Amino acid sequence: MSKEYLTLAAAAIAALTSVISLLLNTRLTLTREKRSVLWKREVERLFEIEELAGQAQEYALDYRPTESKKERFAPMRERLELSAGRVSRYPELAKSLRELGHWGSIAASFGEGTEQVMEARSEIPKHFAKILHECDTITKRS
Repeated sequence: MSKEYLTLAAAAIAALTSVISLLLNTRLTLTREKRSVLWKREVERLFEIEELAGQAQEYALDYRPTESKKERFAPMRERLELSAGRVSRYPELAKSLRELGHWGSIAASFGEGTEQVMEARSEIPKHFAKILHECDTITKRS
């Protein structure tokens, strides 16, 4: 009878170990999958921000008449501000987005050749490059 109990106990321990192993493995897999999905979404958001910043730079540096530029850049600035709020966990990136929006608005608001526009034209590429650098740092791209 003791051999039967011993065999039954070994089978119970093996079954319990197997169930615990399955539970732990499932939990670890789900955690890993959640992280993977979150990271994928984060990378997609950063790519969207890079595209938005590139478009904003092009709109701001465009040589169109000032009124046309103002109309085209106004929604772009709003999107930049909203994007800065979306990435507030990365303060340097958010700051660069706000700066790009600020200098882009200056470039779009004043007539060509003015001192403000000349300064804005030199600042916009710097902040665009900073945005790209911050996105690359976050995603660990080289």
